Amino acid sequence: MAGRFKKAPLIYATARITTNQLPEFSHDQTASVQQELLKLGFEFYKSEGSVLSVSANTDNHKINSTTTSFQRLGYFNSDKTVCLIIDRNNIEWRTTKYATYNEFIDQLNEVIKTLINTVDAIGYSVAKEFTLSYVDIIAPTNKRNLSDYFKEPNNILPLYLVEQEQNDLHQAGVVQVTRVVNPTQRIIINLEQLPKVDGKVQKYMPDMLSEPDTTFGMPIKVRENWEDATSKDNNYALLSTQAGVLKKVELKEFDSRKVFKEAHILTRETFSGLLNRSVCDKDWEFESAEKV
Repeated sequence: MAGRFKKAPLIYATARITTNQLPEFSHDQTASVQQELLKLGFEFYKSEGSVLSVSANTDNHKINSTTTSFQRLGYFNSDKTVCLIIDRNNIEWRTTKYATYNEFIDQLNEVIKTLINTVDAIGYSVAKEFTLSYVDIIAPTNKRNLSDYFKEPNNILPLYLVEQEQNDLHQAGVVQVTRVVNPTQRIIINLEQLPKVDGKVQKYMPDMLSEPDTTFGMPIKVRENWEDATSKDNNYALLSTQAGVLKKVELKEFDSRKVFKEAHILTRETFSGLLNRSVCDKDWEFESAEKV
């Protein structure tokens, strides 16, 4: 799929770096990072929470519980459509305003270099996994059915597994597939088939990628075609593809295009392989690489 869709159904993308452990920022370092990212147009937010761990003592048959506090740092652009989230083991770059892959991944590279220049100890943290996630909302338009957009709808759309009764009050379904491609690569495909309510999309994010803290919430722009009254089908698809690649890299050697290349190829080929390109290329206005 050498090119892009001008009207792509993509609504959300993330690039996550999982490390052994990131250094804990001192008060001064937190302030310095905040100042340097502010120069790039990012405002600072903070999220705090706790995790309850429960274990059983087999000697005295008692249940022990411990509570561990955690903190996440968030840096958002002015309209909160792009952000960087940092916790003890992860650095995640998120956007709800995705244009091209190269722009998305190059911005991450710039931010990582800014972090390392500000707190040099970050450069000695070892990344061990690189994960790309994409979320698409596929809503039929131009008098089409949802099945028209998929190469093999009988095998991918979950409601095709049962006989659909017109008198049912509600119908929805989900299918999830995990592929371990080789010892260092895996991809998870999750597809939910959902009904619109009063002609409108109601769920925008799969549970596995939902942000639990409203402080770190991001806006999603409603697309005109989601409410196309000419569609024959009231259902839409919420599709996520998440590819992870195991690879050890010291962050001071980080190059976003190199480390995410395999995950990008895997998500792109998987997404393209699900589609009925004759329909998608027309409705989403595909442009070849030469024109992009």
